[in-house]
Amino acid sequence: MAAVSVDQEQLSGIVEALNDLQEESGIPKNVKQRISEMVKDLENCDDIKLKIHKILSDFDEIAESGSLPEGVRPKIWSISSMLEMICS
Repeated sequence: MAAVSVDQEQLSGIVEALNDLQEESGIPKNVKQRISEMVKDLENCDDIKLKIHKILSDFDEIAESGSLPEGVRPKIWSISSMLEMICS
């Protein structure tokens, strides 16, 4: 895969959005743990494109979960859009 040039400001914004999402009340502990792993992956990554695709896949699974509080899915979709912009 070709290397992707990543704007560190964009990446910082995504990490901040993930951290905010992780602090939402009512989010199950297992989802918070997955989000924490996503942040670590983005901060310590050699192949950002591969990690972004993995995170997008994880978000698809999380968004389909019936245990999310109201209002969380749109936030997940928003972060997903930010991640997709990096890969495009």
